[in-house]
Amino acid sequence: KDQAMGGHWKWIAICNLVLIAVSLIFGYFCETMPNAPFFSPFEAKRQKIYDEYAARRTRELLLAKELPKRASTLQNLVDVVRPFSSKTAFYYPSGFITALFIGISSFAYVIIWIINVRHGVEEQLEALKQRAVAALFKQIVNMGEQFY
Repeated sequence: KDQAMGGHWKWIAICNLVLIAVSLIFGYFCETMPNAPFFSPFEAKRQKIYDEYAARRTRELLLAKELPKRASTLQNLVDVVRPFSSKTAFYYPSGFITALFIGISSFAYVIIWIINVRHGVEEQLEALKQRAVAALFKQIVNMGEQFY
């Protein structure tokens, strides 16, 4: 009973309790302060940013400012990691970024694992070759001793 979860079940239960308490407090603040910018729902934040973006672009169009050129690929990649703002009104879903990171990480892990397995196989084949050569020489020596 005391060896459950490696004997650390009490600490895991305490961490779980703390996370539940923090989540409940965060939920309470979200309900009691709905106008706070940090606690506002994403849909409201998105609508506000899109409105600011549309107003700014309309103002630029009416004032005959030159429209911006198409962004470079590097600028688009930088915009992916920027927070959601009215400058570009571009939202890249964090779930996709997370999935991309996990995919690249797992790919790197598999490549490293395959390289390690390959080195292990090469070492075993080399050891097998050395044993075969040693056995062959031993047999040649035995044959030489028997006939000469």
